[in-house]
Amino acid sequence: MWTDAGVESTASRHVPDLLLRSRRHLLQADINQLWAMWFLEFLCDTKAARANSASYPIIAGIVKSALDRIVPPETSHEERIGLLQVAVRLVSARLKINEDRRRVINDISVKEELLRKAGSPPRRWICGYAFLDEAIERFLENKLQLWDPKLPAFLDFMRPHGLATRDLKPEVDHVNPFCVGGEEGRNLRIACGWCNAKKSWKCSVYDTGSEAEYFKHPMIGQVSVPRPFWVVRLLAVRKRCEHINGCSASSINTHMLIAPVNGKGVANPLNLRLVCPEHDTIVALRLVHRSSIRRNPGPM
Repeated sequence: MWTDAGVESTASRHVPDLLLRSRRHLLQADINQLWAMWFLEFLCDTKAARANSASYPIIAGIVKSALDRIVPPETSHEERIGLLQVAVRLVSARLKINEDRRRVINDISVKEELLRKAGSPPRRWICGYAFLDEAIERFLENKLQLWDPKLPAFLDFMRPHGLATRDLKPEVDHVNPFCVGGEEGRNLRIACGWCNAKKSWKCSVYDTGSEAEYFKHPMIGQVSVPRPFWVVRLLAVRKRCEHINGCSASSINTHMLIAPVNGKGVANPLNLRLVCPEHDTIVALRLVHRSSIRRNPGPM
């Protein structure tokens, strides 16, 4: 992998569907998203352009210069113009993301509408857990900062939400993150603080590290655990129980859990699946006392 020939050989190999299973589309979509972002950044550093107050004609010139470096000489004039128009439009949209935008202050009517869409009882849009009645009341009254909920004594070691009070509180989340262009309105959902914090600005499984973390489980010793964003990404996208025999449970009607497919393997995105409480394969091991939650941010 450290020679041009080695890279070319590896790139030409086909990854078997058996290896990727149901994760092929997610992993391919996320890598395409990353490559597209890199290409736009190749065309123009929009943050620098905005900081330098670059005008539209200057942006177009920058993009044209970048395209001239990579477009084959035999490309026709019409094709070049078409590519330039598309590229300038995409870069301009990217530039707009970096403009000063103000988050909408959500009034009571907005919150009530989001709660209505969250079901009855209102469930967190990512993980499917139902909010406590008191949490909803404080949320509507804008008094969450004054609320100090009792934290659980036992936590899910695969997804330790409940270490901090924020984890249990309702928050307005932008499905497509605000900082990368996510709008208000239909882009808003109700999430718990844990999922919202771990999701943050990230949009792809490749936006975080490539290696699982490790946890010393009080019963089975050292074991790998997924990076929190991997959990959030899978929960938000899949939403339903992935039991091998099928299951109708989803985050709309119950909470979803993360479990390894192979308990002896590393907890990476290919070795994780969503399960409902009924089909939880690690139910006897899942909950550990909060005092034992310690993570090693990296491989052993």
